[in-house]
Amino acid sequence: MEKLFFDNWDSIFRTLTIGILTYLSLILMLRISGKRTLSQMRSLILLLLLL
Repeated sequence: MEKLFFDNWDSIFRTLTIGILTYLSLILMLRISGKRTLSQMRSLILLLLLL
């Protein structure tokens, strides 16, 4: 039961690393695409992009 939530530090570190890299790549893509592209997106598309 203990290993259900916490297996080892490697899996937690990997999850945090992937999350941070995904967030940074999303910010980079939005910066490259520009404000005009972002303003032309529908809210549903932006929501799906963020998820």
